[in-house]
Amino acid sequence: MKETVIKRFEQVFQVGDTPLSFSFHPINIKSKQLYQVYFKQKGTETRFHLQWNGKEFVITDPDRIPDEVRALTKDFNQAILAT
Repeated sequence: MKETVIKRFEQVFQVGDTPLSFSFHPINIKSKQLYQVYFKQKGTETRFHLQWNGKEFVITDPDRIPDEVRALTKDFNQAILAT
């Protein structure tokens, strides 16, 4: 039986009028539980965490990121679950 390995991936999302690249780094390579997510906006790199709560991935530190990025939570969920 083949074992699934969770890997890093990048995906571009539209934030306002700007396409931004987000890099998803899994903390656990055998289960989709927690991701560190990195993106660069206006020359500054920001990191936040997405954690599985049993139903969906939620941003654990929402005050670290702009509202327009926080609004993409459902899109982040879809991207993670599709990998």
